[in-house]
Amino acid sequence: SPASVLNQSQGGAYVHNLFVGKVEIAPDLERETPFLRPHSTEIAGLSNSPGGDHRFLNNIFSTSPLITTSEPEEIEFLGNIYLNGATPPFDSDQELTVSDDGTAHRLQLNPEGSAMLTLRTDANWTANTRRKFISTDSLGKTKISGLAFDNPDESSLEVAQDYQGNIRNRENPFPGPFECAQAEEVFAIV
Repeated sequence: SPASVLNQSQGGAYVHNLFVGKVEIAPDLERETPFLRPHSTEIAGLSNSPGGDHRFLNNIFSTSPLITTSEPEEIEFLGNIYLNGATPPFDSDQELTVSDDGTAHRLQLNPEGSAMLTLRTDANWTANTRRKFISTDSLGKTKISGLAFDNPDESSLEVAQDYQGNIRNRENPFPGPFECAQAEEVFAIV
């Protein structure tokens, strides 16, 4: 898809993704949206969405994120990798921009409807960059609702496994959907 995310809300967390299409964070000040009580459908209040309070952690981007929110300082980009000329939306020494020939990822559609994703990774993506292990503690609380990112039973959330069920490195997790210890090509049916 040419678009991965169009977000006109508040308080999101995007962790360990591969964003191939456009990522846009924009305000919606004209509409008040309900926010809910913890793990419930009961409305706790209403708020418009200036478009801030998001976390983009340990992702891979192959297009530059577009931030048009009125609160860009409330959006955190940490531990991400940028390929194919993509650049971070803000200056940060926590982000890694990698020169790439455009072949780092490929999606092949199969006639029966499944798809095969190939992602070429690089061990250097973790050599000089330390990334946070993602958990309830590292994600913090949302600004409007004041709620933590946790499991439905209110226990601590941990992004301890990758897309294929492999255990994430707690000391320095690999960016994107696959935990890799070295340069390799990862294949996944999606």
